[in-house]
Amino acid sequence: MTFSENLCLVAANLWGTEYRDLMGRNRFHHNVVPRQAVMHALRELKAWSFPQIARIWGMDHTTVIHGVKKSQAMALNDEDYALKFHYLMQEGERLNDQTFQTLQTQAVQNIDRLSVRLYTQEVCALAGFGPAKLRRRIAEGKFPPPIERGNQLLFDRDEVLRALNIGSPQVQETAQW
Repeated sequence: MTFSENLCLVAANLWGTEYRDLMGRNRFHHNVVPRQAVMHALRELKAWSFPQIARIWGMDHTTVIHGVKKSQAMALNDEDYALKFHYLMQEGERLNDQTFQTLQTQAVQNIDRLSVRLYTQEVCALAGFGPAKLRRRIAEGKFPPPIERGNQLLFDRDEVLRALNIGSPQVQETAQW
């Protein structure tokens, strides 16, 4: 199952609806609310564009914009919804972390092939966590800030490796001696 399907499964269980109904296109309130929560969570956790999220349900991106805004408002005004959404986000981060830990193992094995500048996806793969956690760590000052080039965020390879306490194999061998 994909990340979005797993997140929908969590939301269906939280709100007590059927997974197939949540993934469907019906507009019953008990299916729309968790669907909007998933849209909001995907936007926060994965930083996906509205059209990317819309493709999951085969809908227009403006529907997703409306759903995310509605979910944000409900998270502020409805305590029960806010608790469920918070749990959904926690589960989403856990699922995201599992995915990125697998990527981390592969990335560390190929560390010497990395260029001087790293893209966000490469940094997340090395770090073993998703873009949302990366943004949070940058904001907290626990991670080196990126360099903006157009619409891309680039990170200095050496700073990232230092922040993650990862060295190249040659550096680690030298340290052992």
